[in-house]
Amino acid sequence: MAMIELGFGRQNFHPLKRKSSLLLKLIAVVFAVLLFCEFLIYYLAIFQCNWPEVKTTASDGEQTTREPV
Repeated sequence: MAMIELGFGRQNFHPLKRKSSLLLKLIAVVFAVLLFCEFLIYYLAIFQCNWPEVKTTASDGEQTTREPV
């Protein structure tokens, strides 16, 4: 029997492979952006924060008391 080719050979699936590769890259970029915007940016902001120093005033030999902040 003769085999009829309908054009569904391997070479016709290359555009589909490129599209799936592009789609995979697009999903990875969107995931990375969401991860950065929702989680990582807050941790970067938190690491830059610090508590203010509470300065005490010392008098001559008297015990110092902390002022409320």
